[in-house]
Amino acid sequence: MKTRALLPSLLLTGAALATGSAAQTDRAELERKFEAMVGNARLVGQFSVIGANGAAMSGPRPDEYAVSRLERDAEGHWVFNVSMSAGPTQQTMPVPVTVEWAGDTPMITMTEQTIPGLGTFSARVLFYDGLYAGTWKHGQFGGHMWGSIEPPGSIPAPVTPPSAAPPPAAAEPAAPPTSP
Repeated sequence: MKTRALLPSLLLTGAALATGSAAQTDRAELERKFEAMVGNARLVGQFSVIGANGAAMSGPRPDEYAVSRLERDAEGHWVFNVSMSAGPTQQTMPVPVTVEWAGDTPMITMTEQTIPGLGTFSARVLFYDGLYAGTWKHGQFGGHMWGSIEPPGSIPAPVTPPSAAPPPAAAEPAAPPTSP
């Protein structure tokens, strides 16, 4: 009788161990797919700006990031080496983020993280099936960001010449930052 009770327990334990192993394999596969989707790609889309009072500060603005390299640091954070236009210059910088998973969907997270030369940002951005969408915050400003992920080999994000930059609106208290 004890053998009959022991056999189902062993089978269940084996199934649980196999499931844990499969979950690790699945996570490794998901991470590989995420890296293939975002590494050396361009994120091309728009962002909105919302002020401290919750009111929209302007309509959507163009937003581009070129990911030149994606790697993991010693603490397990993902580091996006990103080229982006910030005013009249183009900057390339490492941006370490945490990647959380909602099932098979990666979400990068930053909480009150300083990006040298730009300031302190918080963000939550989901990536799925060639698209991205999320929220960002910088001081009294925040907003949404969304767009498409152009595959590896795309040209880098362009630099906006100062003459092409739109003048700040007179009603805005301070120029809102670019999204992270």
